[in-house]
Amino acid sequence: AQVEASDKVKSKLEEVGKQFETNSACSDGCRDCKFKQWTQWSDCSKTCGNGKETRTRGTDNKQGAGADCTGKTKEERNCKIVDCPVPCEVTPWSEWSECGATCGTALKQRVRNQVSAAAHGGDPCPSLSESVFCEVPSCPTPVGATAPPPTPELIFTPRPSPAPTDAP
Repeated sequence: AQVEASDKVKSKLEEVGKQFETNSACSDGCRDCKFKQWTQWSDCSKTCGNGKETRTRGTDNKQGAGADCTGKTKEERNCKIVDCPVPCEVTPWSEWSECGATCGTALKQRVRNQVSAAAHGGDPCPSLSESVFCEVPSCPTPVGATAPPPTPELIFTPRPSPAPTDAP
């Protein structure tokens, strides 16, 4: 029984010796760290304008006294799919002008200016001026003149459609 036990011990010592000869720094096998393949680049972080895209790679970690991985596991680069739409920009409205007359029909107006034009499909400029009627009294009729007839209201009356004919 002692001979059997001593043969087992010898066998184990030989196995350990072989491992020691293979890599003297490792007692249970070694493996250096290795990088895996890079992933595909990610989608751009912005749908328009300047953005970033990234890619990564993993590692097969070292085992035992193997060498560490040195290098990047993440990369970034700039990307731009399209320019962003830029809307037209205008100044605030000016104050309303004075009414153009003191009686009868008169208009007043306000304006604004374009600061920058629309670009890359941005919203176009809105109107740069507005006019409205002023509330002013009717003009007096000069002595001896007849007053003009009142202005009739404009009423839209649609015309009836012509009846279909059988003539070619």
